[in-house]
Amino acid sequence: MLLRSFERKVRQACVAEGLLPSTGGVVVACSGGADSLALLLALHALCGRAGAAFPAVRLHAAHLDHGLRG
Repeated sequence: MLLRSFERKVRQACVAEGLLPSTGGVVVACSGGADSLALLLALHALCGRAGAAFPAVRLHAAHLDHGLRG
Protein backbone atom coordinates (compact mmCIF):
# COMPACT_ATOMS: atom_id res chain seq x y z
CA MET A 1 0.00 0.00 0.00
CA LEU A 2 2.86 2.39 0.79
CA LEU A 3 4.42 1.68 -2.61
CA ARG A 4 1.15 2.45 -4.41
CA SER A 5 0.91 5.74 -2.52
CA PHE A 6 4.47 6.63 -3.58
CA GLU A 7 3.74 5.65 -7.20
CA ARG A 8 0.66 7.87 -7.14
CA LYS A 9 2.69 10.83 -5.85
CA VAL A 10 5.38 10.29 -8.49
CA ARG A 11 2.70 10.14 -11.19
CA GLN A 12 1.08 13.35 -9.93
CA ALA A 13 4.44 15.14 -9.91
CA CYS A 14 5.32 13.91 -13.41
CA VAL A 15 1.98 15.11 -14.79
CA ALA A 16 1.91 18.43 -12.90
CA GLU A 17 5.48 19.37 -13.82
CA GLY A 18 5.54 17.83 -17.30
CA LEU A 19 8.53 15.67 -16.38
CA LEU A 20 7.84 12.82 -18.80
CA PRO A 21 7.24 13.07 -22.54
CA SER A 22 4.19 11.47 -24.13
CA THR A 23 6.47 9.27 -26.28
CA GLY A 24 10.16 8.47 -26.52
CA GLY A 25 12.72 7.48 -23.96
CA VAL A 26 13.73 8.72 -20.54
CA VAL A 27 17.08 8.06 -18.87
CA VAL A 28 16.97 7.87 -15.07
CA ALA A 29 20.24 8.23 -13.17
CA CYS A 30 20.39 5.59 -10.44
CA SER A 31 23.00 5.54 -7.68
CA GLY A 32 21.91 2.16 -6.38
CA GLY A 33 20.72 3.65 -3.09
CA ALA A 34 17.26 3.09 -1.68
CA ASP A 35 15.87 6.45 -2.82
CA SER A 36 16.94 6.18 -6.45
CA LEU A 37 15.83 2.55 -6.64
CA ALA A 38 12.41 3.48 -5.23
CA LEU A 39 12.07 6.22 -7.87
CA LEU A 40 13.15 3.81 -10.61
CA LEU A 41 10.62 1.21 -9.43
CA ALA A 42 7.81 3.79 -9.36
CA LEU A 43 8.70 5.06 -12.84
CA HIS A 44 8.85 1.47 -14.10
CA ALA A 45 5.27 1.00 -12.93
CA LEU A 46 4.21 4.16 -14.81
CA CYS A 47 5.97 3.66 -18.15
CA GLY A 48 6.21 1.45 -21.18
CA ARG A 49 3.21 -0.87 -21.22
CA ALA A 50 -0.50 -0.83 -22.00
CA GLY A 51 -2.57 0.49 -19.12
CA ALA A 52 0.34 2.46 -17.65
CA ALA A 53 0.13 6.22 -17.13
CA PHE A 54 2.81 6.76 -19.80
CA PRO A 55 2.47 3.70 -22.09
CA ALA A 56 4.65 5.02 -24.94
CA VAL A 57 7.62 6.04 -22.77
CA ARG A 58 10.67 3.76 -22.71
CA LEU A 59 12.54 3.87 -19.42
CA HIS A 60 16.33 3.44 -19.25
CA ALA A 61 18.43 3.29 -16.08
CA ALA A 62 21.93 4.78 -16.05
CA HIS A 63 24.40 3.71 -13.38
CA LEU A 64 28.14 4.30 -13.16
CA ASP A 65 30.22 2.47 -10.58
CA HIS A 66 33.17 4.73 -9.75
CA GLY A 67 34.57 2.06 -7.42
CA LEU A 68 35.08 4.63 -4.66
CA ARG A 69 33.35 2.77 -1.84
CA GLY A 70 35.35 0.25 0.11
